[in-house]
Amino acid sequence: MRIGVCGVRGLGVDFQNLFALHPEVESVSIADLDPEVRAKAVERVPGTEAFKTLDELLDADVDCIGVFTPPWTHAELAVRALDAGKHVVSACPAGLTLDELRSLVDAVKRTGKIYMMAETSYYYPGAMFARQAWAEGRFGDFVYGEGEYYYRPHAYDFWMRDEYGNMPPMLYPTHSTTMVISITGKRYERVTCVGTPGLHSDVEPMRRREEWKENQYSNMTMLGQMSGGGVCRINEMRNVGCKGELASLFGKEGSIRQHDDRGVDERPFWRRC
Repeated sequence: MRIGVCGVRGLGVDFQNLFALHPEVESVSIADLDPEVRAKAVERVPGTEAFKTLDELLDADVDCIGVFTPPWTHAELAVRALDAGKHVVSACPAGLTLDELRSLVDAVKRTGKIYMMAETSYYYPGAMFARQAWAEGRFGDFVYGEGEYYYRPHAYDFWMRDEYGNMPPMLYPTHSTTMVISITGKRYERVTCVGTPGLHSDVEPMRRREEWKENQYSNMTMLGQMSGGGVCRINEMRNVGCKGELASLFGKEGSIRQHDDRGVDERPFWRRC
């Protein structure tokens, strides 16, 4: 398999390294607009072929494309890659609007190629265990679920650098919603969402994308009614004194609570936030 990685300033760095180590990957190529970033990518993984643009990468001898660019570009670049005859994996979210998501689904149907969204929370041990337990009927009827994603903007350098700073949190809800959705297969049929005004002080002076330059909410909570019954609460918060992902699912017969390896009440980390 020959893989091309589009965007190696943020998460793309890690995926370039991982793909290069996979025994079934024959070669890894990259594309990035920044010449310094391209040079570092070649130095990091010797043998990497570097291109300036996605178009050049699509013309190269690659089977599939990894899209690890800012969220507002994911759908557009994924559709271009699918139409070029490539399979695609992208960072989350898949898109920011319903029109973007529809165009992505249409491209998959039109081309017959595979699209995958690389959602971290889907692969946590607790989520994988719970999917099996749900399939075996061990939860019983679904009653209530929770998903939570917490951090400060400067937890990730690319959030501070690439105009993510005052992005409305609910445009990026994949980490928090994945646990309940992936286990139960249920959909949110009706939702209400409230936010706490106030951006992190480091975000205030940042460049802001035109689409959400007036947004003043960095912490948001959603309550959703699920298909087939049950309720779910989702927290997407970018300005709280902790960092981590948590999720819970409660059924009439069994329940599970899980968090990633960064406990949100761990005092040493709280001070670093």
